[in-house]
Order: sequence, then C-alpha cells, then structure tokens
Amino acid sequence: MFELVKKLLYFGMIKIDRGSYRIFGERAVLFWADEFAAVSRRTIEDETFRKEIYKTMRDGFRASVEKLDSKMKLDRDGLIKLMGDFAEMNGYGEMVGIGGEFDNHHMYYRIKGLPTTVLKGKVKGYADVYITGMGAGAGEYIFNDPTIECVEVKCELMGDPYCEFIMAPKERLKKEYPEFYKSQVWDPEGNPGRGN
Repeated sequence: MFELVKKLLYFGMIKIDRGSYRIFGERAVLFWADEFAAVSRRTIEDETFRKEIYKTMRDGFRASVEKLDSKMKLDRDGLIKLMGDFAEMNGYGEMVGIGGEFDNHHMYYRIKGLPTTVLKGKVKGYADVYITGMGAGAGEYIFNDPTIECVEVKCELMGDPYCEFIMAPKERLKKEYPEFYKSQVWDPEGNPGRGN
C-alpha cells in the first residue's frame, strides 16, 4: 500500500487543497471512525437502513471502480490489488488476506482493525454492511458479473481476529453461506438487505 501512495504522491495523483482532497482527480472525503461506526451501528438496528446502505455502497463503489479502471487500465488481478491498497490507504484497516477462485468469480478478503471496532463490546452483530456493499460493487465490476453479492462471515465484533468478506455469485452464497446470505443480502424472496 505504501508504494502505491508514494507513486500517487510523486505523480500528483493525490492532491490536497483547501477544502478539497482528490485521488486521480476525483474528489474524496475523509471522516472520523466514530462517524463510520455510527452508520454501522444503525445498520445493525435498522433493517431498512441496512438495505439502503448496502445498495448505495454497491452501486456507488461499482461506479468508482469503473472510473479507476478507465484511468489505470488494469487487468483483474491489478484491480483486486488496487482495491486492497485503497482499503488500507483510506483507513479501513489492515488487509490481512486476499484470495479465492478468481476464475469462478469467488473471492475473500480479510481486514483487521475496521473503524467499526470502536463498537466492540457495545453491540453484537455483523456491522460492516458498508464494506459488504463496496465488495459487491467491486466484485460485480472486476468479474463482470451482475450476480455478485458479498457477505461478512467473520467479524471482530463477534470475537474473530479479523473481518472476513466473501464475494461470489448469489447462488453460490445461498448454497455455501445460507445463514449469512439470508441475514445480510436483500433478496426479493423476503430476505433483508438489497433489492435486485
């Protein structure tokens, strides 16, 4: 990640001006972990809000990845690495693993120290719907597969050493992670999360 930041700074691809922070010419916004955690807490408590956050992050992040790709012209593996680097650069935590069966549109990523860890001991639940929405959007673009969804199967708030997210086609998630799919992904069949 630090090599990416050095290159971006060297080539003027990160610019900080009065009232403006830009990466690749696109405006970015920094905000406090407590603000991030407040949104995450509400996603645990409010199913409708959780659905909207997931959908909004999915759609927005898919568009962001597409914009980055249009500027950088990366292959699939390059985009996957870039998403990991950006997660760290933007303060989402330390990326402690990326892998999967990329040719089968299946990927996992593990992040330690997400901003939601400030909620540890205050709430119980999978609070990282913001990140699952981003994962679904990135996965949809990277794998060129509109059936990609994302679930969180491990969470530091639940006592795990890191948060683990699985991106895969909807049918695979339903089969291999049914309890997570049912509780985290919106399905027109009546499950919470995101409308397709």
